[in-house]
Amino acid sequence: KRFVKGRHTIIKLSPRLLAVAELIEPNLKIADIGTDHAYLPIYLVQQGLIPGAVAVDIHQGPYESALGQVAAQGLADKIAVRLGDGLKPVRLGEVQAAVLAGMGSSTMVDILEAKPELVNELQQLVLQPMVGAAHIRRWLSANNWYINKEVLVEDDGFIYTILAAVPGTQIITDWLTLELGPVILKEKPPLLQPYVEKMIKDLENILANLSRAYSMEAK
Repeated sequence: KRFVKGRHTIIKLSPRLLAVAELIEPNLKIADIGTDHAYLPIYLVQQGLIPGAVAVDIHQGPYESALGQVAAQGLADKIAVRLGDGLKPVRLGEVQAAVLAGMGSSTMVDILEAKPELVNELQQLVLQPMVGAAHIRRWLSANNWYINKEVLVEDDGFIYTILAAVPGTQIITDWLTLELGPVILKEKPPLLQPYVEKMIKDLENILANLSRAYSMEAK
């Protein structure tokens, strides 16, 4: 969403992206992977929260949209827009944090493992998986990342998990902690109950479908 103020447009983020923005440590230059229209880095720069960003998208359409948005806001000197796969277009030493939002956890892991030399020098990861939050928490635990922030946010009828991690040691093996998150379980935000109820309903549906399966492989 955008609002016009003078010559440029003031970006207003959705509740999901605003929650992502609020977890990003101030004053870090970020890589926004899967940037789409580049609304997140534009907002962060406009608000003076970060000095700059590298906005990356693998698809031509969103890449061109991001280029246009950044140019229209007069921020081409602070936000570099690049076409490419994950973190591959980002140079070593260029950013201090990476944001991966709106994708599955398996895709996130693939992106992070494709450029370990860059990931290892980052100060923060901010992740918003669409599915498989337990998978990304398991990866963080196994790769020396400490989950220090987690939130649940409702946006357009869906509840999203967003987490932030910094370098550190955190061994998580308990299945419930992997599913729901160490910070969320500790803080018990109001959205935890509807989030768990939806998770239980989804699991019950899976079990019901499995019970109707004919083949041993499916079962």
